[in-house]
Amino acid sequence: MFERNSLNRLVETEGASFKRPYFGQLMTGPQLMAHLIQVHIWLKEYGVKLEK
Repeated sequence: MFERNSLNRLVETEGASFKRPYFGQLMTGPQLMAHLIQVHIWLKEYGVKLEK
């Protein structure tokens, strides 16, 4: 679902590696990280399993 190297780079740079807004004008790397964490929590909470 996600490219592991890109996610690692995003975390290692504390979001600075993602410059392009993904939703609105102000949401870049740090906000993307927060959004991905929320999605992760939701997936775990509801027991969602993704298969290849």
